[in-house]
Amino acid sequence: MSSRCVLGSCQSRMTRGVFLGEGENPAGRTAARHVVTDIMPLRRVIQTMLAVEADADGWRVGAYEDKQLWLVPNEVNGLTLMFPEDY
Repeated sequence: MSSRCVLGSCQSRMTRGVFLGEGENPAGRTAARHVVTDIMPLRRVIQTMLAVEADADGWRVGAYEDKQLWLVPNEVNGLTLMFPEDY
């Protein structure tokens, strides 16, 4: 009987299931690589837009680096940041 049987059942002299080697996971059979992304530019845009006073409907209309932006309430009680042409 194999000691590597991770998912599924193991029977005498026969194994069934998913076998994981080092660095593998059952979701994709390979380990996900960690990616570091600098989100500071996005945070600056959001902070700038949050500083704009919202209108009666909660919309904030402003600009960042000469780009028109809207920060608008969405259906999950959050905010959506978009360019006007994407509306």
